[in-house]
Amino acid sequence: MAFSERLQHDVDEFRDRVYSDPTGVLDPEDLHHEFVSGAHGRKLDFDKIFDGTDMFIHWMSVYARAVKEMYPNRRPDVVVGIANGANRVARHVGYLLGIQSLETVKTDKKAVELNEDALAYLDDNEVKFALITEDVGTTGGTSMTAADHLRDVGVRRIEAVNGWQRNQTLAKFDDARIPHNAVILEPLPTFSPEDCLSDSEGYCAKGVELIPHGQ
Repeated sequence: MAFSERLQHDVDEFRDRVYSDPTGVLDPEDLHHEFVSGAHGRKLDFDKIFDGTDMFIHWMSVYARAVKEMYPNRRPDVVVGIANGANRVARHVGYLLGIQSLETVKTDKKAVELNEDALAYLDDNEVKFALITEDVGTTGGTSMTAADHLRDVGVRRIEAVNGWQRNQTLAKFDDARIPHNAVILEPLPTFSPEDCLSDSEGYCAKGVELIPHGQ
């Protein structure tokens, strides 16, 4: 979606900081990672932006303001974080917008579920609209497991906003017909393991070091 001129300026400024950040939020050109989905690409690691830093404050500000502009008339009842890293996104974005945040826990490397406090809140309150917040969207697969749990406990409207969407669209959300948006929609090269090795543009084919998932 199109943001206001002021917000777009601040989003672009944050994007530029990610590319130039010396702490390595984005893998350098001589390194790439295997993602939880199995795909290969330069990893965006927002865990390297520490709470309380100027860059973190900038990130949370543009994220919360983007959500506010995306939903000017009907705010979500809750924002839901994706374990582990994006739970803090939900906490801070929820605080800035005055919206209750709920958290998830990992059940395995590709799946999460609502934690006990989140389930208790949903049991005690009428929640019709939940917004899933994730730092990086690659396929939407992990976030979809949270969406499935929300559906199981009776939440009827579920949407998602990713801080940075690295594919043009998120197939898992599209297949489930869950609306999704992004603060930064900027595709980054992502390859299947086979294509990464055989495609002339693949990182493995170019000899770029691969870090296996979880290392």
